[in-house]
Amino acid sequence: MRLFDVYLAVDWSARSLPSPARPTRDALWVAEKLAPEIDDTDRGETYWRTRQACLASIRHHVKSGRRIFIGFDFCYGYPAGYAAALGLIGNTPPWHRIWNELTRLVQDSPTNANNRFSVAATLNARCAGLIPGPLWGCSATSNIPPLAPKSPGFPYQVRQGLTLEQFRHTERRRIGGQPVGQPVWKLYGSGSAGGQTLLGIPAVCHLRDDPEFAAISQVWPVETGFTPTPIPNQGPCIGIGTSRKVCPHPAVQQAV
Repeated sequence: MRLFDVYLAVDWSARSLPSPARPTRDALWVAEKLAPEIDDTDRGETYWRTRQACLASIRHHVKSGRRIFIGFDFCYGYPAGYAAALGLIGNTPPWHRIWNELTRLVQDSPTNANNRFSVAATLNARCAGLIPGPLWGCSATSNIPPLAPKSPGFPYQVRQGLTLEQFRHTERRRIGGQPVGQPVWKLYGSGSAGGQTLLGIPAVCHLRDDPEFAAISQVWPVETGFTPTPIPNQGPCIGIGTSRKVCPHPAVQQAV
C-alpha cells in the first residue's frame, strides 16, 4: 500500500536576504512528486527566493486534504541533554520543549531577515560554559558574545554539570561508526546545517501545531515510532520527516 499521495522534499536555506531571481544553488528548492492518479505531470523542482514564499506553497499542498509526506534537509533535534542544559522543563518530551522555545525566540521576516545568530548567543548564555558554546560559527569580525567563530571542543561542559556531545545519536549510528556531515552546533561556514536548523525547526513547528493541521500531523519518528505503518490507513494526514541522509530505516524506505 502506498503511504502517501504527495511527496515533498525541501532543500532549506538560512539566507538572510532573498535569493537571486535567477535560480541558484544554496537556496530554497522543493522537489515534488504526486501519485499518478492525482496528477501524471512531473512537476519536478520549484525554486523559491524566500522561506515565507516557500512555506506558503507547502501550506497550499497541506490544505488539499491529501496524504502528504514533507521532508526537510535540516536536523530536527540536538544531542541528548540540550533541553536540560537550557533549563527547559515540563511534561512534554525534550525535543518538543526545544521546538517550542526556538519558535518563541526566532524571528524570520518575509524578506529572509532573521535573528538566528542572536538566538544562538542567547542559548549559549543559558548554558554558561567556561567558553562560549555549544553553538558556534560566525564571521571572524562578528561581535556576538557569547558566540564564537570556532568550535569550543566536545564533549562540551555546561554550567549544570551536564556534557553535550558533538553529534546526535542518529549521526553516530552511521555504517562504520564515523559521523557524516557537520554537527548541528555549527552555524556558519562550509557544510554547516546549524543555521538552517535554527530557522527550520520553528517553520516545521508552526506547520505541525497549526490548529488547522495539528489533528492530522505527525513528526517522524518522534511521534510515529519506527514502524512500517507510521500513519493512519485512511483519511488526510501530514507526515513530517527528515530528508537528510542519516540513519536510514526500513520505515523510511517504504514511505518514499
